[in-house]
Amino acid sequence: MNENLGLGGNASLGPLLPYFSTADQTAFGPSAWSVATATTVPLNWNRSKQGTSPSYQTNASANLNSGTGGCDSLDLEVLTGYNDWSNLLYRFSAALDFAGGIRTDTPQEITKEQEEELFLAGDIDANGVADGKDCGGTIPEPPDGTTTFLCTHRIDIKPSAPVPKVLSLGKEANVTITIFSEKSGPLVWDASALVVTDTSLTFRVGSLVVPVKVNNNGGGTCSISDVTDPAGGKDGIKDLKCQFPTSGIPVGTHEGVVSGFFIAPSGTVPRAFRARQTFTVVP
Repeated sequence: MNENLGLGGNASLGPLLPYFSTADQTAFGPSAWSVATATTVPLNWNRSKQGTSPSYQTNASANLNSGTGGCDSLDLEVLTGYNDWSNLLYRFSAALDFAGGIRTDTPQEITKEQEEELFLAGDIDANGVADGKDCGGTIPEPPDGTTTFLCTHRIDIKPSAPVPKVLSLGKEANVTITIFSEKSGPLVWDASALVVTDTSLTFRVGSLVVPVKVNNNGGGTCSISDVTDPAGGKDGIKDLKCQFPTSGIPVGTHEGVVSGFFIAPSGTVPRAFRARQTFTVVP
């Protein structure tokens, strides 16, 4: 693929007013997945990061569908297209299996495990390491045996509260969320490395994005302490506890996602972080 051309310059990729106010987005691999505006030029299809100024190729080759979540394909496999528009069946009663009331072409739903893998594989900063597992390791993973520190980031909404987590809008104007530090052998990812401002650390519930609560000086209202881990008590590593306003969060059961950026001890470029937990909101 010619990375200098991206997806091309067709007008359909951009905003189509008045119905579509923003350009399309495209998600691609390999390994983790990145999201870019479809009109982006150039587009780093094979995610070949080379320092802060990646080079772009006219004949890039990569398995764009490789990775987790059930979307893998064979290396260099040719993916066959299909003309969906010309095969639409508007009169569904004319389908061969309509009379029996049973569909023979029912789409296969992804499993809970595959959906979790897809979430963890997101690589919004496009640095070659999935944001849900990026703990400041080497980019990209080297072939010479150098350690790449990966972990699964975790949060706890209303720490010490029992599972399932329940948030009462009538009683709680703010919600405390713990972001756990992670340890693997001698390696530790320190949650206090997260950049805490109202624009860098957010709590997303559906389409609602809630910034971390800040004080009069613009700093986040966060504290550091070793919080009890629901999976097994305290581990001797200090975690980060932050507050987020609850105003506007809809009633119901949701996936709450905390997103932000941190600076690894060995680098200066911010790296993306995200983790999530299921919780229920009541009036």
